[in-house]
Amino acid sequence: PAKNLEIYGGLMASFDSIKNGDDYTLLHLVPGLEYRVSADLDFLAEVGIALNDNARSYGSVGLALYLMR
Repeated sequence: PAKNLEIYGGLMASFDSIKNGDDYTLLHLVPGLEYRVSADLDFLAEVGIALNDNARSYGSVGLALYLMR
């Protein structure tokens, strides 16, 4: 299973503003994993860990289908 597993991480930053409102920044630490199920299909899972007061933590899972390789 280790050769089919990829572990990754990143930092997500979003700089947003609201019309007639305040500007705000969202910061997340995003660790995740990708597991190859077959040659054309991967399972993905990640969590976003909020790093500031404006951000909220989240979790995400999904499938990635590769149509052309």
